[in-house]
Amino acid sequence: MKKLTLLIVILCIGCGPSKRDVATSRINQIAHEWTGNLNFKVEENDPWGNAYQSKIEKGSMNYVLEIRSSGPDGLPFTRDDLVAQSFSNHSDFSKVLGKDAENIAEGTMKGIGRGITEGIREGMDKKEKKESKK
Repeated sequence: MKKLTLLIVILCIGCGPSKRDVATSRINQIAHEWTGNLNFKVEENDPWGNAYQSKIEKGSMNYVLEIRSSGPDGLPFTRDDLVAQSFSNHSDFSKVLGKDAENIAEGTMKGIGRGITEGIREGMDKKEKKESKK
């Protein structure tokens, strides 16, 4: 019985989220909570004890926040890094433009959907005509 209990304890120790999952969750939370403050700094460490890095760059329409964990190796810009991004409009113009772009995309998708539906109908009509001629 003691061996079984010990085995269960050993198996359960490894349960729970991995450090990678914890770091991924945290950088996504940080990015999601960003309000667009340009003086934003992360003052936390990742599960491996390394500081999260953050940088904000100005794009053509948005500010882009990048949060990075250097991952288990502690070296930045290697393939084990974890990265999350968030965007914030930097002008009223970009807010209006962003809404217009959203409307254009929505209209485009509706048009594509209608085109696909019409194409399917035409195909079915042709198939029915061929079958009725037989």
